[in-house]
Amino acid sequence: MLSASVDTAPALQVAMQRDVRPSLDLIDRLREIGLQRDIDIPQIAAVGDQSSGKSSLLEAISGIPFPRGTGTVTRCATELRMKQIPNGTFKATVFASDNISVKDQIKDVDQIAECISRYTQKLTKERSIEFSEHSIVIELESPDVPDLTLIDLPGIIRNVRDSQSGSVDAIHNLIEKYIKQERTIILAVIPCNQDIDTVEILDRVRKIDPDSERTLKVFTKPDLIDKGAENEVLKTITSLENFGLGYIVVKNRGQKDIQDGVTMSEARKNEEIFFANHPVFRSVVINSEMFGVDALTKRLTFTLVSRISAMLPDMQKEIHAKLESAKLELKRLGDPIGSSPKEMNLHLRAIFRETQQIFEEATFGKYTHPVFKDPSLFLYTQYRERSDEFKTMMASKRPDFRSKKFIDKIENDSIKQRGRELPGFLNNNLFIGYISEYVNDWIYDANLLAVQTKENIRDVFNKILAQTIPLPRFRSFANVLIDKVLSDLHEKCKQQIQIVFDPEDLPFTLNDYLMKTVQEIMLEKLQSKEIKMDSKPKVTELVLKHRNNQGYISNSDSLIEQLTKLIETNYTASRIAEIGNQRQDSEYMSAMLEAYWKISATRFIDACVMQIDKCILRGVVKGMESEYSKQLTDDRVKGLTEESEIVHDSENSDSSTNSDLTFQANYKTKKLKIIKKESQSSSSSESEPATTTLSKSKRQKRKLNVDDLYDETEDSKRLRISKLSPPKVLLAHSFTTDTDPTGWWVSEKLDGVRAIWDPKNQVFLSRNGNPFFAPSWFYEGFPKDMSLDGEFFSGRGKFSTTVSIVRSSNSPKWDQIRFKVFDAPSVDKPFEGRLKVLEKWMLKSKSCTTVDLVEHVVAKSTSDVLNRLKKVEADGGEGLMLREPGSYYEGKRSKSLLKVKSFYDAEAIVKGYEGGSGKNQGLVGALKCEMECGIKFKIGTGLKDSDRRKPPKIGSIVTYRFQELTPDGIPRFPSFVGERIDMTGPKDVIIKGHMVPSNSMASESNEIKMQKTKQK
Repeated sequence: MLSASVDTAPALQVAMQRDVRPSLDLIDRLREIGLQRDIDIPQIAAVGDQSSGKSSLLEAISGIPFPRGTGTVTRCATELRMKQIPNGTFKATVFASDNISVKDQIKDVDQIAECISRYTQKLTKERSIEFSEHSIVIELESPDVPDLTLIDLPGIIRNVRDSQSGSVDAIHNLIEKYIKQERTIILAVIPCNQDIDTVEILDRVRKIDPDSERTLKVFTKPDLIDKGAENEVLKTITSLENFGLGYIVVKNRGQKDIQDGVTMSEARKNEEIFFANHPVFRSVVINSEMFGVDALTKRLTFTLVSRISAMLPDMQKEIHAKLESAKLELKRLGDPIGSSPKEMNLHLRAIFRETQQIFEEATFGKYTHPVFKDPSLFLYTQYRERSDEFKTMMASKRPDFRSKKFIDKIENDSIKQRGRELPGFLNNNLFIGYISEYVNDWIYDANLLAVQTKENIRDVFNKILAQTIPLPRFRSFANVLIDKVLSDLHEKCKQQIQIVFDPEDLPFTLNDYLMKTVQEIMLEKLQSKEIKMDSKPKVTELVLKHRNNQGYISNSDSLIEQLTKLIETNYTASRIAEIGNQRQDSEYMSAMLEAYWKISATRFIDACVMQIDKCILRGVVKGMESEYSKQLTDDRVKGLTEESEIVHDSENSDSSTNSDLTFQANYKTKKLKIIKKESQSSSSSESEPATTTLSKSKRQKRKLNVDDLYDETEDSKRLRISKLSPPKVLLAHSFTTDTDPTGWWVSEKLDGVRAIWDPKNQVFLSRNGNPFFAPSWFYEGFPKDMSLDGEFFSGRGKFSTTVSIVRSSNSPKWDQIRFKVFDAPSVDKPFEGRLKVLEKWMLKSKSCTTVDLVEHVVAKSTSDVLNRLKKVEADGGEGLMLREPGSYYEGKRSKSLLKVKSFYDAEAIVKGYEGGSGKNQGLVGALKCEMECGIKFKIGTGLKDSDRRKPPKIGSIVTYRFQELTPDGIPRFPSFVGERIDMTGPKDVIIKGHMVPSNSMASESNEIKMQKTKQK
């Protein structure tokens, strides 16, 4: 049935006003206050392919004209809030959701289409975007509209041109944002003259709502069905009647109807006549609620109101939970800050005192505050774990005192270094020499524990700050304070560790445990037949004497005491009998060395752990209080208590948009001045680029202090920069002798860290878009209108050192880094033109002293390039780069840039570790790695002692160097270069004439190797 009868219309109208309007008004009010940003609210979203008749459908429901045209017309969501006023007049209000204070009042229905087009222009083209996430809101009041709210979304583009690929993604994302919400009713608009299986919107809807529980299918354009196909189409449509929300068929105004001046009311009558007289549809239209715009309007209103009623209890719970969360957040923010500097200072001190108390609990291992629900804040527990690791590391350095090799060494050294000592007495100088040699690197491990403790303290303190101090500027102030305090305490701790370590190279102890341990060691050697003694029958006799009837030792203390006396008596007699026996003396010295090692190592471990605990862990709380009192003066508190302005979108946006905070700080900026080179004459040789040298006093000026306040907070800057897209970087191919390099530009290939200078955001980016947060003094004077392509560089062969520095903005060693520039990506000129621009900028930028322009020379021939390569490699360089003359900068891998090396570099992912042996006992012997193609191999060469103690984490990417690949594709003689912080996955090198195996081939190759190994 197409419409209600005249008799029942007033009753239905009264019922609608009583039941429908309050529900719709509630949702509209919730939307006005922006609740859709926090929870999903019931709504109807109209979706369909482009030109599916969606706009015509909304015109028929609302009675207002929508913009028409070819291509994509709808470029943002349009929200129709319709309210029926039985005795009122037409009135419309139009506004954009991102600026509800500016509204257009419309009294003529014909003006709405133009108004929609104007707002679309403001939200898209005026902002240089194709589609907007904001919406146009149209509030309609009229006696001719239903009580209903609809959201019209852009149509899906079916025929995509290359230029439209970005638009397609934007449309899909916008549609997805609405229809994936569980409380949204999906109004899927489908043209009858199109095969239902080819309608793209249905594919998308099925993935989200497979049972059509919240999808109502509306079929349009029934008048355009091919002649003879009506029965088949009707059969397909009616089969959906009992599936989910079912279907409805409507006939709206076409373009010809509009041109002929057919009104909305006339179109309704034409629709009714069409279905009543249609030879196929008329058989099912009678008494059916599946046909006509009136039937659709009633269905939508009923469905929406029903959904609102069903969802309100859950919505109320969600709102209550959000409210409680907001109350807790307000409570965490504390009382309002006073207006005078003194009041502000008192308020900040109260906040900081609470933070200190929690932090003090962490340093003492109490953990009573509620924040310690997070185990990562268990600071003293972490210190105990680090201390155990220190103890294990020390134990791993213990020489094998009882091995034949060690005793042979003592015997040989004793013979070579014999002095005036009497037979049977130890060579004291030899003993001292051994001890001094073996304790030499203890201090490194102790200092490593101090560094790890400092970093753990900083990490835990930052996490506590995030939960206790809501003011971002005050958090930054506290971070600067703890960095300074930790730096001072660490220096003091290193001095104390040195004081503990210095006496250890000269053996001394009053501990009686020394000789007792020597006796125990000699007893063990006796039992293992390492020392031949005539007292073994007596030993057996003593053991049997102390056994009870069950065969167990009844009095072990008595047995040990008598055995000790027996050993002392017999061993002394043995030594007297064998005076001059060099082997016997060597056995005894090994026992003495082992016993003293135990005493000395235990003493050193305990002393270091206690000093680090005292100096850093217990000292940091007192240090923070002292430094806080010095730094936080009344004239500084105002800047630290100011809130950063946070601009929220009023539009219903996704979580990433809501979290995109715009901080507009108005801090006073005090930039640190770059210190010029102390002496131009003390430049380094040609093989090693010069690095700016700073005196100790000048270097201290570069350290960050509480006056170095940025124009925006560190948190906001990192948040903003984290959303930047990766830069398009020019990447090189490998050079082969097939290419004639004559006339090409040659430069040295640096083993540094690649970075792109982003002038707009004043930050360095890796080629994957990861930021390097260099100190502000480092990039002072860098261009604000030109990007730079270069590398962070600290010298040849120092790749690992460079990585360790540039990965942290707080590193005190940034003054060792130079930024080596070799290109300007944003300059649209041939390479020679870009070089001239860079040279001109270098001459003007005298204040920029941390940057160097990489030298380029013209290659004369292939032999010239190869000779230059030999010289660079002989000087410790990595290789050469060749740049094609006249080439433009391309943001991709290009043959206009070639790398020349006599070896290959590639990247692999770390999968595990292999233990070391010999001098590397207890350390990492090799990294178990996997190539991009799936081949597994090990890297043992090139690892420094520091790498073996603290290897790259499993899952990290490392660069390795090798000479060639075996026939199985395994790198031959791989050598570790360093960890990559600018790559997210492994990357194999493609070697001409060698096929890189696929993952399956690699797996097969490894299986074959395993089978061969088993057969052998």
